[in-house]
Amino acid sequence: MTNPTEIANQAQITELGRGWPARTLRLPILAAGLSAVAIQATSGLPTVIVVILCGLAVLAAALPASPAPALLIGAVAVITATLGGDPLRPAVLACVLLLYLVHAAAGIAALVPPGAVVHLRALRRPARRFGLVTMVVVAAIGLAETVPTSRNGTLVESAALVGTTALVLLVVRLAGRGR
Repeated sequence: MTNPTEIANQAQITELGRGWPARTLRLPILAAGLSAVAIQATSGLPTVIVVILCGLAVLAAALPASPAPALLIGAVAVITATLGGDPLRPAVLACVLLLYLVHAAAGIAALVPPGAVVHLRALRRPARRFGLVTMVVVAAIGLAETVPTSRNGTLVESAALVGTTALVLLVVRLAGRGR
């Protein structure tokens, strides 16, 4: 019989190298949250609201598994919507991307224990997904920028209706294949 400790000693040990403390995953949350608050502060918000938003950004970074990131995202979105103005202005677009970074980083930081070590290789797939979603959002914004703001003709409306129906049918068909 073989001793379990001998088996463990014979097993290959994979050296991962040095990593980063998991607490560093909270820095992008703080930076993106405070940047979104700073963008909103330039629009003339009262100081009290800016201080509350800053507190939410700090709480979101300190407690990523709490409701603080969602409250920050919701508060900035409501403030942006109530301020009015062009919905595609650069401040709104920057806030969309910054708040998505808060969301994604808080999701990762909430899952990793604070005392753990994180290797950058482990963040490749989430970073790729973040980049892909960001590119899709920027492409959708670019498409929205080209859409006319005046009344559309019957042909354009009919084409949109047919295209939307085709997309719904495609999604239903693809969802049915998974069963």
